[in-house]
Amino acid sequence: SKGYCKNSRVRIEKVCYFISYYAIFQVLFFLMNLIFNPDKRLTLFVPEIGLWYLLAMVVYYLMIPLAEKIPAYFGLIAFGVLGLLIGTEEKAGSFLTISRLFVFAPFFFLGYYTPEKLITKLRSLKFHLVAGILSAGGSVAIWAFIIKTKSMDALPMKIFYGKQNYQDMDFSTFEG
Repeated sequence: SKGYCKNSRVRIEKVCYFISYYAIFQVLFFLMNLIFNPDKRLTLFVPEIGLWYLLAMVVYYLMIPLAEKIPAYFGLIAFGVLGLLIGTEEKAGSFLTISRLFVFAPFFFLGYYTPEKLITKLRSLKFHLVAGILSAGGSVAIWAFIIKTKSMDALPMKIFYGKQNYQDMDFSTFEG
């Protein structure tokens, strides 16, 4: 995505690529679902299964010219705060994949703002070992939390989907 917008000039073919694949697969899913559910209606505004990602990429690419004009630290903080706050909104959900757009935007823009030299360093074996150890430690910490609370529902998997608001997952705003 770094080459998408240079000197405020946008290469729109990338956005067209994502839109066309989104539309094609949305129609294909609709046709396939008609076999099992003849009453199903075609909608282009509520993505089927994993197609939310293609729609999100359209929006992220359209936001790159704005992201290019603001400092990285401010952009990442703003996207992070918006990603957390969207969980408080009851109406955000699957329509135009609004909820996931905000939840996953910090990760997209973290990659966008990361300098290529740092990405090259991150591909080293040493980094992979450290990342593996941290991932294993994080996994152990999550399992310890689940075991301590004696409930798999203490940290529902739905929280990682970015699709539902905190209230639907029985979290307070603070917990969310």
